[in-house]
Amino acid sequence: MDYGVNGGGGLQVFSVQELKENMDNMDVYPGFLPIGSMYDHYLAISLETVENSNYLYRLDNDDGPQALNINFYLFFDRFVVSQGAAFWEWPIYNAASRYCLEGD
Repeated sequence: MDYGVNGGGGLQVFSVQELKENMDNMDVYPGFLPIGSMYDHYLAISLETVENSNYLYRLDNDDGPQALNINFYLFFDRFVVSQGAAFWEWPIYNAASRYCLEGD
């Protein structure tokens, strides 16, 4: 994957063509759909857990899939609000409790 100027940081959400191209790299992680990249890692949807509200994962070659415990909507909202900081490491509630608290 060529990160260009975003290497080492930033967020890239894949186009449909880029998604298809990156599916070839997913042999190591079957069951995940790569939807973007951030900080030199894949951002992926777990096809096994897409039915619940915590389906987003960060795929790290060293540590394997790491659950972010949120969905893409919350991920993108928090990514913008936190100005790109690694908010998924903050001790906050997950997507399921967010919707429960707001009655969505």
